[in-house]
Amino acid sequence: MCIRDRHKPAQKGVSTHTFIIGGTRGYFLAFDDRFPRMAVPEDVYSLRFGLLLRSRERVAVRKGEWPSFKVKAGGIAEPAWGGPIKAGFSLTQDGRRLTVDNVTFSGEAGEIYVPLSFDIIPVRAFLAQITKDTRTRLETAIPQGTQRFDVGADGRLLPLSFEPPVSGEERVIIEYVSGILGRIMHEERITFVKAKGGGGKELSKP
Repeated sequence: MCIRDRHKPAQKGVSTHTFIIGGTRGYFLAFDDRFPRMAVPEDVYSLRFGLLLRSRERVAVRKGEWPSFKVKAGGIAEPAWGGPIKAGFSLTQDGRRLTVDNVTFSGEAGEIYVPLSFDIIPVRAFLAQITKDTRTRLETAIPQGTQRFDVGADGRLLPLSFEPPVSGEERVIIEYVSGILGRIMHEERITFVKAKGGGGKELSKP
């Protein structure tokens, strides 16, 4: 019985420093680039922690929604994980401010990537107003602002805010260009309408 690591790096030159798998019986094993395959007892295993390296960049890997997998007697388990990497974030409104927060990066198996080098490679957010030609229905994005996420003392991204327009459809995009995870972009569209009673704004998602 054995487990073979089938990590698919999103970029070339990425090394697996540590990839720890744990079983239900308290058995742990650590993979790296030198040992991508290991013999294990029959059990159900799950990801406990991973660390990827490239130059000065570091990215931790957590289980997220990656399901556990079973290694049967005489069998070989080959858990696939890695690219392409997807991003996500949340949007909230407080008065006249639109806040972008909870940026996440996830892989093929549902694993979560936690960059540890935001001070070296920043994450940026873009706000653009969407206009449509009434005849052709073609869309035009009018840039309204670009911001870089600040990093807290614990290394996590701090929320950032934009001043939205009075009304209209907006596009919010985050971009992260990582040497380990590759170039990742994610977009959310929102529509601002005047709040009932004429004060403030209400936020709705198409």
